[in-house]
Amino acid sequence: MEDYKRALINQMAARIDLYDSGEISLPKLAEDLRGLFEAADPRELSIRDSFEYP
Repeated sequence: MEDYKRALINQMAARIDLYDSGEISLPKLAEDLRGLFEAADPRELSIRDSFEYP
């Protein structure tokens, strides 16, 4: 895994921690995770589909 993508995953985990601690709202969490997912630009359709349609 590329360092850039690893950093994005770490940022996603940090946002989830912020939500768990009550520091950010659910809509903000969703917005942040969407942005980080898009920045990761997954090329495999199975990965994109699993994020879009769990």
